[in-house]
Amino acid sequence: GPAAVPALAGADRRAAEKELTSVVRRLERIAADRKRIDEQFAAHDQSDYAGLLTLQRERADLGERETELEGRWLELSEQLEG
Repeated sequence: GPAAVPALAGADRRAAEKELTSVVRRLERIAADRKRIDEQFAAHDQSDYAGLLTLQRERADLGERETELEGRWLELSEQLEG
């Protein structure tokens, strides 16, 4: 319908594809970081609340960045599908 996002062409399309690749790479890095934090969390001294809190905050920050990136990924995918 008329509300559909017009498909990107030419340079715009290449730019969007490049950004999409970058977003996917960043999402993969976040997944790897989360795995590393989970391993640290499991191995961490469970009585060290401050240390555990720091790890939890790091994990929460990753989650926020992941949510933003996933939103951008969706936008780009829709534009590229047109």
